[in-house]
Amino acid sequence: MRRADFFTFLVRSLRLLASEQPQAHDALVATIARMQACLHADGVARWIRFDGFGWTLNSCGQYTDLDVAFDMKTILDLVDGQITLEQAIAQERLRVRGSSDAIERFYHALLIYLEALIRSSGAIDLLNELRMSMPFA
Repeated sequence: MRRADFFTFLVRSLRLLASEQPQAHDALVATIARMQACLHADGVARWIRFDGFGWTLNSCGQYTDLDVAFDMKTILDLVDGQITLEQAIAQERLRVRGSSDAIERFYHALLIYLEALIRSSGAIDLLNELRMSMPFA
């Protein structure tokens, strides 16, 4: 099976939140509005933002408010409750660089995202599909 693409998973999960957890999705959008965040997932970097109509992915530019690096195993461990966000940061499985305001906003956004995702009934199928495509599953 082909290797999972984190960014496809992310966009699909954000669309899922918009339909199944609209209040959480709105809170997520409000928390990271206008933030330019570059996500590095398993060595692939993309910039993500909500443009008012939907989520957009682009190549990372030179300026970002926030850089976040991680691997898929860390994301699945966070979703599964195997590690806490604090543990992932302390173990350097999740590396975050930016201003204190940007890091705080990202932290809150990530908590909103993870809590809403685990409450979404459609997340089970999405996560199972992701797990099945991972080499360590």
